[in-house]
Amino acid sequence: MSAKQTETVAPSASDVQFSEEESGGRFFIDRKGKRVAELTFARKDTNKAVLDHSFVAPELRGQGVARLLLDATVDWARRTHTKVIPHCSYADAEFKRDPSIGDVLA
Repeated sequence: MSAKQTETVAPSASDVQFSEEESGGRFFIDRKGKRVAELTFARKDTNKAVLDHSFVAPELRGQGVARLLLDATVDWARRTHTKVIPHCSYADAEFKRDPSIGDVLA
């Protein structure tokens, strides 16, 4: 497999990383020191998070990468008893499309 093909292989759930600060956080995927996908949130209070932005690099779009980030976010919300408010258009559409994740909606 060439280096170009290696870079466009879709990430898996194990590639998703997480960082959080008091005001918010992000679920993200980095490759070779470059951010290739992220879903960010801002803390509304200790029990609510506003999903405010998502990004997937053009070479990874259409491969389910944004959904990997959203699934990681939903898992985190369930574990931490955090309710989410999807202001990001992608997250909003996915919550409307998939009722199985609606339990974390504020």
